Parts: sequence; C-alpha cells; structure tokens
Amino acid sequence: MNQEESIALYKKGIDAWNKWANEMLAQKKALEDDKQWQIDVFGEGGNDSTKNWIQKASVDFSGYVFEQNTSFASHTFPYATNFSKSKFEGGITSFQHSEFKGNTLFIGAEFNSNDTIFEVTKFHSNVKFYNTFFNGNVSFNFAEFRCSAGFNNAIFQGCEFYDTEFHDVATFVGSKFVERVNFHKARFHSGASFERSEFESKATFIETNFIDSSDFTGATFNNIADFYKTTFCMVVFKEAYFKKRVSFDEVIFEKESSFVAMNAQSFFSLEGTKFHFVPDFSQANFTQAPQFDATDFSHARKLEQYDKSLNLAARWRSLKRLAAQNHDREHESIFFIEEIKSKRWKQYIPIFDPMYWFEWLYGVFSDFGRSVFRPLCWLIVVTFIYFGIYIASDTESDAVIFPVCNRVEAAVYLSVRSALPFSVTHSDKLTQGYSCLYGKDIEGKAIMPNKIVFFGFSQTILSAILIFLSLLALRNHFKIS
Repeated sequence: MNQEESIALYKKGIDAWNKWANEMLAQKKALEDDKQWQIDVFGEGGNDSTKNWIQKASVDFSGYVFEQNTSFASHTFPYATNFSKSKFEGGITSFQHSEFKGNTLFIGAEFNSNDTIFEVTKFHSNVKFYNTFFNGNVSFNFAEFRCSAGFNNAIFQGCEFYDTEFHDVATFVGSKFVERVNFHKARFHSGASFERSEFESKATFIETNFIDSSDFTGATFNNIADFYKTTFCMVVFKEAYFKKRVSFDEVIFEKESSFVAMNAQSFFSLEGTKFHFVPDFSQANFTQAPQFDATDFSHARKLEQYDKSLNLAARWRSLKRLAAQNHDREHESIFFIEEIKSKRWKQYIPIFDPMYWFEWLYGVFSDFGRSVFRPLCWLIVVTFIYFGIYIASDTESDAVIFPVCNRVEAAVYLSVRSALPFSVTHSDKLTQGYSCLYGKDIEGKAIMPNKIVFFGFSQTILSAILIFLSLLALRNHFKIS
C-alpha cells in the first residue's frame, strides 16, 4: 500500500487493520502452497504474483506526523514497514504486542511522546532504528528481535521531569536479540536498562555513550560482545554472562562500575580501559583472568576519589585476586597497596593506630616492598648521616689523641662497618678507628663512648632492615621461593 492507503487503513482501527493483515498472510500461505512464492536475498519478488503481494502487504508511513496519541498495539504488519522520518507527537506511542513480519524501518524517526512502548513486540525480520530520536521514556521490555537490529546513532534523550538517577527511561528488560544487534554511537542521555536481556549473536556497543546510569544485571551474551570505546557513567554488570570474547578496550568508566558475580567463559579484554573509580569484581568468575597491563587505574588510585560508603578494600582485594590468577605480579602488588590504603579512615583512624605508621614507613622506605633500589638509597643516606654523627662527636676530656690518623677515613670506616650487619666483630682496624676519632685512655686502650656504641647499634638495626627490604623487593620482583 502507498502512504495514503496505509494512513486510511490505520484510521479505521485495529480490527480493520488485523483483518487486512490476516488476509495478506493467508494469501502468502496460498502462494507458498502453490509454489508461486519467489523472493530474492533483498526481499524483492521474483515473479508477478509475489511482487503484487509485496506491494499490497507493505505499509508506508515515512515522513508522516502522528499529532495525537498513536496506538499500533497488537497490530500485525505482514511485510515491509516504513516509518522512516515519521514523527510521533502525542503523549503516548504504543506498538505493544505488535508483530512485524517483514523488514522494518524507523530510520530518522522522532518519538517526541512522553512514553514510547515496544513491549513484547516481535520483529521477525531486520529492523533499523538508525538516527532515531526518543525524547521520552521508551520501553522495549521483553521485545523479541529475531533478525538483525540496528540502533546506530540513535538518541535516547529521556524526560527532564523524571529523577533519572532512580528511573530508567530506556529499557530493554528481558528483551531477546536472536541475530546481530548494533548500538554503534548510540547515546543514552538518561538511565538505560538491559536487565536479563539475551544476546544470541554478536552485540556491538562501539562508541556508545551512556551519559547516565546503565544496568546490564543478569544479561546474557552468548556470542561476541564488543564495547570498544564506549563511555559509561555508572554501570552494573552484576551476574552478567559472557560466553565468548568480550572487549572493553579503550572504554571509559567515569563513575562506579560493578561486575559482581559476573561470569566470563572466554577472552576478556580491558586493553586501554580507564577506571575513574574502583571497579567491583567481587565474586566474578573468569575462565581466563583479564589482563591489566594496559588498564588505567590512575584516577581510581587517587585517595580524594574514594567514597567512604564503598567497601574499597574488598574491591581492591578482588582485583588483586584476578591479577594473581593471571600471574600479574606488578598489578597484584599495586592492588595490595591500594587495599592497605583504602582501610585508612574506614577501619581505623590512622594517626592513633600504630599500624598506620608501620604502613607509612613501609611505603616510604620500600614502596610497599616493590622497590629494590629505594631501600639501598636510604641505606646510603643513613650511612652518611651516621658518618656525620661519628665525626662530629666530641672526644673524652682526658683522652689521649691518636698521634697520626685521618679522622674522615676513620669515620667512613666506622659508618660503613656499622651499616653491614654481618660485620659485628671488632677488628684491629675498627679499634684504630675508635682511637683516631675518640682517643685512648691512660692504659692505651681505644675509647668507645657509650653514645657511639648506641649509635652504632641503632645504625646496624636500621641498615639490616633496609637490606632486608631490598632483598624482599627482589624476591617479590622475581618471586623467588
């Protein structure tokens, strides 16, 4: 039918529409039974009988403006349907329980209704919502897409009068996509929900922008899922199931992200992904643990980003577990450090807890066991400090100064000797050093002032700790057991 015929039939109501649709489907069945039904891969008729049927069974509303409430609820569209560039201006637009038997086009359509309803709608053939604009609430809950579906460049604007923080305005709850679905560069300006939706074939969300919250709780992806360069605000993938490869490459998670109890059965990629807040991978299951080599946690690691209401220690611990599963020692140690830091001001008040000061010293002197050279640098600093103490200390008033000696060399020797914890015995060289620095008594024995002995003992303890930290970092780096 042409547009005038399509509009006229629509205005007659649902009974007249479905009577016509059933007649068209019966005629198609007769053509099939008589083996007169011929159609090519493009949906075009291969003989006159098929062409005539297609012409009668197709409807055209392209460019038409529906100024009042629009209801195609429970309507059957026997073949090709065209709503391209049509406008829906009424308060409610409903295609609930409708069936589209042929290719369906909503390219460039504008849904300015407060509520647009495609609930329990069945699309038996390809459907395209390219560049479609949804200004209010839109619901595809429990819709079934049996062939490919495209929402490329679609805009889900939402309603300004709704509190979208707790209200999803674009919902695909329980919807089923049998063939490929594409949301390439689609924009969700308000809440979006794909709870318990099923994707049987490839699902593409490349460069999709979720400006508000989005929810994929319980969603099932039985084929490849591609979220390349997608931007999420607050997103939930709780209990989502990924059977095949999933890509979050170069994705930006601007706020909280939850992957709690998620199940990934194949390759899970986070290459170039940026987390602005600490993601939650608690109880997530991976057949192959994700790689964090090219994942950016720099924003999430900033303490000023922390939300005291979150159990960040558990989140970092879950990440640490995944890194350990993948034998990623570098990120395992990073996540361990952040787990320690996240407990401050939550599990204890730092300045009143000795553990805080221990952790602080552990970080300052060894970067939490990650740096081999930092403790050695501190060892050199400590050696110089004690060299200054040894050479600046006064001699006893009644001491006999050693006649010929170099006090600088003696102080260096004493400081280096004390810095090596395995050199605990006093040699003649050490005795000469004490004599040079602090003189001899009347019996000719080297004077060893109590404070210098104490300083030497404390230096040995500090040096032993620093050497231990360096060896510990070396062990952590190579995992020497």
